[in-house]
Amino acid sequence: LWALLSLTWAGRYIDILGFAEKSPIYSLKGQQVRLKPSFTGEADEILWKHNGNKAIEFSGNEELVYGTFKNRVTLDWHSAQLNITDLRFEDSGDYDLEVVIKQMLYEYNYKLEVIEKVPKPTIICELSNGSSSNKLGLLMCSAEPKHYHSIVKYGWILNGTVWHGPKLKIPLGDEPKESYSVRCWVSNTLSNESATFNTKDCYAGKISLKNQLRCT
Repeated sequence: LWALLSLTWAGRYIDILGFAEKSPIYSLKGQQVRLKPSFTGEADEILWKHNGNKAIEFSGNEELVYGTFKNRVTLDWHSAQLNITDLRFEDSGDYDLEVVIKQMLYEYNYKLEVIEKVPKPTIICELSNGSSSNKLGLLMCSAEPKHYHSIVKYGWILNGTVWHGPKLKIPLGDEPKESYSVRCWVSNTLSNESATFNTKDCYAGKISLKNQLRCT
């Protein structure tokens, strides 16, 4: 989205052209992200803000870096591209860019979400108290991250069929004569993991995984 208006900025009367990104940008904790605006020409002045506070600015001959961004950001003085390394959860939020090019002020808005890789899931099984012919096992898959757990998705693969959600009911006989494997997978926007569970472990009362496998 963009909008054009005019006002006095830094003591000068200039035109403003504003742009806003619709979708958030996701990056993993500890990695890096590049925020690059799209414009023609070379920037005369640049100001990046994070959640309304100055992060880094370039006045045309001097660069200043603020707060926790010191030693973690680089700024391209021509394109206004901002690179942030060693990402932290607190780097999440709104990033606003003001860049002046030949008396035209361009404004860009970005939303960054720093997330962590999903951990390897664990699976536990609870047996029902039904008859031997109708005994069921309730499999529960868990892989709760420390942050942004709401974006984690769960699923199962059983006999080639995909089931969604953190829980799965499976049929069991009285004894583990014919055991089979079930796989649980978890994912977020940028990472995924999986684990397998053998149904005979339901009878043994085991609550830990025999195997943990990474999804590829």
